[in-house]
Amino acid sequence: MFKYKYDSYFIWIDVEQSVLNRRVDTRVDEMVKVGLVDEVRQIFMPDADYTKGIRRSIGVPVASYFREEKNIDGDDESKKMILEASISSIKRTKINTFINNNNKLNKKKVVFVMGATGTGKSRLSVDLATHFRGEINNSDKIQVYKGLDIVTNRITHGEKQGVRHYLRGEIEPDSDFTAEDFCLKSIVHIENILKTRCVLIIVGWSNSYILKLVEDPVFMFKYKYDSFFIWIDVEQSVLKRRGNTRVDEMVNAGLVDEVRQIFMPNADYTKGFRRSIGVPEMASYLREEKNIDGDDESKKMILQASISSIKPKMNTFTNNNNKLSKKKVVFIMGATRTGKSRLSVDLATHFRGEIINSDRMQVYKGLDIVTNKITHAEKQGVRHYLLGEIDPDSDFTAEDFFLKSIVYIENILKTQCFQIIVGGSNYYIEKLVEDPVFMFKYKYDCCFIWVDVEQSVLNRRVDRGLM
Repeated sequence: MFKYKYDSYFIWIDVEQSVLNRRVDTRVDEMVKVGLVDEVRQIFMPDADYTKGIRRSIGVPVASYFREEKNIDGDDESKKMILEASISSIKRTKINTFINNNNKLNKKKVVFVMGATGTGKSRLSVDLATHFRGEINNSDKIQVYKGLDIVTNRITHGEKQGVRHYLRGEIEPDSDFTAEDFCLKSIVHIENILKTRCVLIIVGWSNSYILKLVEDPVFMFKYKYDSFFIWIDVEQSVLKRRGNTRVDEMVNAGLVDEVRQIFMPNADYTKGFRRSIGVPEMASYLREEKNIDGDDESKKMILQASISSIKPKMNTFTNNNNKLSKKKVVFIMGATRTGKSRLSVDLATHFRGEIINSDRMQVYKGLDIVTNKITHAEKQGVRHYLLGEIDPDSDFTAEDFFLKSIVYIENILKTQCFQIIVGGSNYYIEKLVEDPVFMFKYKYDCCFIWVDVEQSVLNRRVDRGLM
């Protein structure tokens, strides 16, 4: 149960292999100079098991030299040669093998750049790739297809800045490229990219593709790779303006002619790249165009109506895509008197938040002094839930906390307020976050803040509180 009791932070120090080799050679030479041979001689036993205990330490198997030494009587030159061979075997065979095997324990890193249409994912991914020597795997389910560069707003050759892109314009237009297909192709690209020691960046808005890749038990992605997710968020009115501007730019760049090239009156516009936003709308115009003979004014009016119908669909798509971003919940935890309540109020006033109390004593009515409840003034107008709500003689269990909290959480998040849960009762939090039925951590993005204070300071604060 370690990971439920403790927050762990893993730092893996990585060094280029040739540098490691030089360091190893230097380290072995230093070990020899400070007395490696004499130190091992002190524990040498010819028949000991050198695969157990301290005798399995790298360098100790130089004991093989001592066995040979006994068989060479007075031939110092031969002894010296055997000793040098034993030392060289440590450098190449033992330590470097250990380093290489140990490096394999370090998971490979994959960065995901996600967000709604028009948030700047492609630009950010290229900036990251040029800065960190990366390559990009596209996860946009429309941009995987060949053709329709204008409709799909595909990144141009110049915008790529020399960064290699995969799964962008590779798939035949009329094929049905599923999430399963995406995973199978991506896994190959991912391994090939990581073998070159490049940073892998997966960018796109098709969350069904990403979910399949990361969560599918067959691919075991999250067990093989360390994943870092970047979600780009943009204020809704800004996105709407960008969506409208993008449609106008698509029209100016040749949207109508591009769709005309692939137009087939009886084609299925719900599959392949024909389902792209803008294609069904232009297709309906092209059908009407054939029925209007020479009436340019009517054609122009129908075209404008078709273009206008794209914009709300673009914005609806953007809104729906934004909903795929998990709602955010912040937890503030720590020992008594570390300042959790003050920090939670500071966050709530700064980010327009509301607070749910998770202290198992402060949930009860009464005993405000004993339980050190936050005062009305200290709340600074921030709304608090589960603070002094429960009858004193009731047994308010973790299950009760869980049931009440999920109602409050949903109500608070519906108001677009920032959600903060604060308190020291960790088993309340564990019940809420880990419950397999409610699946909290799959529905919400959680940020845990642990407030830590030096013990002597805590002691003084407690003493003052009791006076």
